[in-house]
Amino acid sequence: MTPLPCTHADHVPVESLVDDQVTVVARLCLDCDAQLHAGWGCPACEWQQFAKPRRLCDPINRIDLEHVLVRPCREHA
Repeated sequence: MTPLPCTHADHVPVESLVDDQVTVVARLCLDCDAQLHAGWGCPACEWQQFAKPRRLCDPINRIDLEHVLVRPCREHA
């Protein structure tokens, strides 16, 4: 599957709820946002973090995490 080209033209805010206050923590272009699972960022969906295997010649102190949807909520099932 070939990824869609990213134009980085239009963006949507990525919000986070901290201490009952919503703040914008990043901006994500629409092409990249369209490729994410509908439940991405949903606190009701259950996600699990896995450490990705270190590739040959990667820095030893670098840890890449991959988020995998384990159990979607009813809305995103």
